[in-house]
Order: sequence, then structure tokens, then C-alpha cells
Amino acid sequence: MLPEHIRPAEIVTQVFGILAPLAREKQITMLNKISPAVEMHQYEDALRILIYNLLTNAINFTEKGTITVGVTSTETSHEIFVQDEGMGMTREQVANLVSAETIVSSANTGHRKGNGLGYLIIKDLLKMMDARINISSEKRKGTTVTIIFT
Repeated sequence: MLPEHIRPAEIVTQVFGILAPLAREKQITMLNKISPAVEMHQYEDALRILIYNLLTNAINFTEKGTITVGVTSTETSHEIFVQDEGMGMTREQVANLVSAETIVSSANTGHRKGNGLGYLIIKDLLKMMDARINISSEKRKGTTVTIIFT
């Protein structure tokens, strides 16, 4: 598997199609703000799995509202973000997710079910894709997860 020229807007649209029933059930609107003209040189399947996992997490931790996917691009990098209006996380929860240590836990997620495996998959994909993650979150106000590709 080699990196190829891909259009992230198309990948996001495909993943939206898969997750639309879950979002509708929770009265969540999903917005793809990525321009169809944006191209990246990356692993297509890995990016699809990454976006699927980020959106699944956003849907799981959002009761209703909007989830937005967008991109910021420069000549040397792309940053894809997933922003939700969900329950948010504490600084400690964010630190646990981005730490180098492997932590699999469903603690402190309220009544939501989860074991952290989605983030373990994301971490593995980030290594393969030579990308970094940044998470900003505020309890009861939502979360923005940004993936930085250089």
C-alpha cells in the first residue's frame, strides 16, 4: 500500500453516507466543509478509517447538534478537523487520549459505552501516516480533534 493523491472531501462524503442513520437518530447534522478541490498525498484507506473513527466518536458523545469536518491547508501541510457539540472532555481525559501510553478505559464517559479502542486505532493510523493529533475540548461544550499531516 502506497500513498496516493486523494480528495478528502470525497472520503468524508462516503463516511457520512455510512454514518447518516446514526446521526439522524440523534438529531445530529453532519457538515462537510472540505472543498472538493483539496488534494492530499496520503493513504486513502487509512484516511477513511481515521475519519470513520473520529466521526463515530463524535456521534457517540453528542446528543444533538452539529458535527463539522473541515480542512486547513498550506503548501506543506493539511490539517483535517472534526468538531462536535458533544459532552466534551476534561483536560485529564484529553491528556490520557494523547499520551504515549496505551490506555483503554470506559471510565469517566458518563453513560456512554466505549473502551477506547477507536483512539488506539487512530494512534496506530497516525504513526503509519506520519501525522499528529491535537484535541481541544471543554466539558459540556464539545470537542475539536485536529489531525496534522506534514
